[in-house]
Parts: sequence; C-alpha cells; structure tokens
Amino acid sequence: MSYNHKPAILGGLIVAAAWGAHRAEVTPPTQSGPALETLVGRYFHEASEAERGKLLAQIREAVTGSWEVVRDAVQTMSLWDDVPGPDRVVVQTASAGEVGLIYRGFNDPAQLERRGLVLCMSAAPGLGEAGLTIQRAMMILGPTLYEHSFVVALDKPVAHTFHQHPAAGDDLRKIMRELRRRFRLDTDRVFLFGYGEGGAGTWNVAMFHPQFSAGAVIVASHPRLPYPEQLVPLLLPNLGGLPVLSVFEDAEEPTAGPDVLPAAIYNRAIVQFGEQHGLSLRGLETSFRPMETAQQADDLPSSAAIERDVLPVAQHRRPPPGGDVSRWFRYPSQGDLGWVRATKWHAEPWVGEQVSIAPGAGTDRDEFITAFFKENLFRLAGRIEGQIITLETKGIAEVEVVFYEGMVDLTRPITVTINGRKRHEAIIKPSIETLLEEAYADWEFQRVAVARLVFTIAAQP
Repeated sequence: MSYNHKPAILGGLIVAAAWGAHRAEVTPPTQSGPALETLVGRYFHEASEAERGKLLAQIREAVTGSWEVVRDAVQTMSLWDDVPGPDRVVVQTASAGEVGLIYRGFNDPAQLERRGLVLCMSAAPGLGEAGLTIQRAMMILGPTLYEHSFVVALDKPVAHTFHQHPAAGDDLRKIMRELRRRFRLDTDRVFLFGYGEGGAGTWNVAMFHPQFSAGAVIVASHPRLPYPEQLVPLLLPNLGGLPVLSVFEDAEEPTAGPDVLPAAIYNRAIVQFGEQHGLSLRGLETSFRPMETAQQADDLPSSAAIERDVLPVAQHRRPPPGGDVSRWFRYPSQGDLGWVRATKWHAEPWVGEQVSIAPGAGTDRDEFITAFFKENLFRLAGRIEGQIITLETKGIAEVEVVFYEGMVDLTRPITVTINGRKRHEAIIKPSIETLLEEAYADWEFQRVAVARLVFTIAAQP
C-alpha cells in the first residue's frame, strides 16, 4: 500500500489525487519527522487492533508523550488510500450486504485543497438508480454545490426508514468512514441529497444522524413516519441547527398529479413547525419540469429556480463540537450525537416493524400516542456552558463524552452532571491513545478528539 498517489479516473474524468501530492513533515521533540510519519502511517493502515497497540507505544515514545505533535502529524500527513477505479467503491455492510458508492470527481488536476461531498440517498437498489440519483442531484443543485464537491450515490438504501435493520446506522457510519478514507474531504462540508423515496431516506438520515453533515436538500418528498402527527413533533427537533431545504411541487400547477397536494400539505406543515421551533428548515414550493436528459421521464425543479434557496445550505459548515444537542432515537446506532454517545441500554431497543396504537375510550388520542413513542424510544441530550457539561438521558445505561480540541478549556476543571447528579469535577488530561483511536475509527483528522470520559447510569423509575 502506498501513501503517495497517482491521478485517479473518477466517473470518466481524470482527477489528480491531490491529497497525495504533497505531504508535510512533522518533527517531534526527540525524533526525526520521517520516523514519526512512518509510525503514524503504519498505524492508520494496520487492521489489527493488537498491532495498532504496539505502534501506539512506539508513537508515544517517539514524541515523548506530546499529543500536540501527534495531532500535527495526523492533520498534515497524507493518509488516504488509492481510489479504486474507475468510479465505484464497495463497502460490506451488516444491514444491506455489499453497498456500492458511485462517485463523480473534478476535471481540475491542479486542485489540492479538501473538497466537500454531496451524499445522495438512492430510492432503490441498482447502479441505474444510483446514476440517475447523481444526475438529478447535479441538475437540481446546480454548480453552487456540485462544482465544489464530490458527488456520491449509494447503490442501495441504507438507514433510510424509521423501521430499519438495527445495524443500519453503524453501516452508515462505516460508509462515511470509507468515503473519508478514499477522498480528501472537507468533513465539515458534507451535504445530503435525496429525491422521492430517496428523499424520504434523506429525511431519516438527517433526523437520526445530523452530526454527519452540514445540510440537506430534499426534493419531492417528506418524512415517512407512522403516526406523523405525533412523531414529527418529537423527531424533527433532532435536526437541531442542521439546514434543510425541502423542495416540493406547486400543488396549484395544472399538471400537478393527485399525490402532489397531500405532499404539499405535509411539507407546509413541517416547514411551519420548523419556523415555530427555531429549526433551520425551509420549504420551497415551485413548478417542476420534465427531465429530458434522463433515461426515463421525470419531473424536476429548475436549478435556476431554487439557486437562491440552495445557496444558504451550500455555504453552511458543520458547527464545531459542543453546544446543545438533543435526540429522541430508536436504535443504539442512532445514539451518537457527535461529542456525547449512548453506548449501553437498560432495555432492548424496540425493533418491531408494525405499529398499531389503539387509545381507549375517553383517552386523548394525541397524548396517548405521543406517550407510547416516548416510552419506546431512547433520549439523550447534552449542553456545554463554559466548563459545565449537563446530560439528560432516558433508557440509557452508559454514555461516553468525547472531548475535542477547543470544546472546553482542558487546563481547568470540568464539571459533568447527569440527570441532576454531579458525576465529575476535575481536570481532564489529553491522551495520545484517544486521539489516534478516534481518528482511526472515523478517519476524522479535522476534528481532533483528545480525551474521553465514560459514565454508567442507573435505571430511572
């Protein structure tokens, strides 16, 4: 395996693998730069956990315990693998078997900086569907997004429904890691795109995994949820500050089909809810036109018609770790909120696919159904105010707090309170082990995790 890369052919376009063109040397206090570079390169390309443990000890010795030197190394070295050509990467997943990542690159071999990513959620399995999804994305989004980003479509739906394989969220994380491992991405500029049923999948990913992306553009779709009147108000706030643009067809158009009005009503309702609750959710009701260059007839909004609305999404960056996070979720793999993660549970997650709720006579239907979902879902919320971290949980037996560089002042004591009980009040020391393990797990080099705390949580009455 080589750490220097040749130009790769991406979707028929020759693109320089710029991430391997230049590699900075890092000089630790007691060793030469290349020695540390070799150790770090071996660490990130070693599959064996035991062997990585041996390399960790050598790295720690080489830099005399300086985590800052290791941070500089992982942020400046070229650690990306060669891109297998011509335009497809395959990932083995537990929930969907082999998933192909179909991608398009740039005809700009001199480009050296990191690029964004538009991740397209396909509506159905198949290379044809993935290719059509990419074509839709490029026609709808216009150059505002796709000229500055790789465009990738999954050739199978993954984590795209409310009822899903429990491992689907972990598989989505694996897919994101593979993309980060293959392409020199700006991980703060990853955007989601979906059309129709693929748009429904995009809603699901945005609501349950908002920490992956900087924004989403969803066309001709809405969240596919059972009992939406009760679940939408519960789950839509999971978006937090994630910008979402929902583009849907104007129901007043003469050519609008019978399904257009219900979809428009649904979208108007969720947009109104977003406005009332301070979400970065915007709706655009516009006319659609035939997609004449596609292999099949379809309707699309004009990129010129939505360019002004796409721009705020395209210009957004994923906020730094910290601040307020809150999520209701169903499966364990959805319990990663970025800097705080649920890792163990007091009860098995609800995995039944069918939902049939029958309130008794004289019972308030809305309250009864909402209470059912609150009883069967998990909840995790976190807030950081200065040096004080406050967590609230429901149904969770263990949480892990990950401290990223700049999230808090690591030279001063940090207080952690969980469900009203103080659990920690002390200085936290950065760890080279945590830095390397977290970077390896997600192939994340822009955001450096330097420490972790793990807390067990007693079952609440």
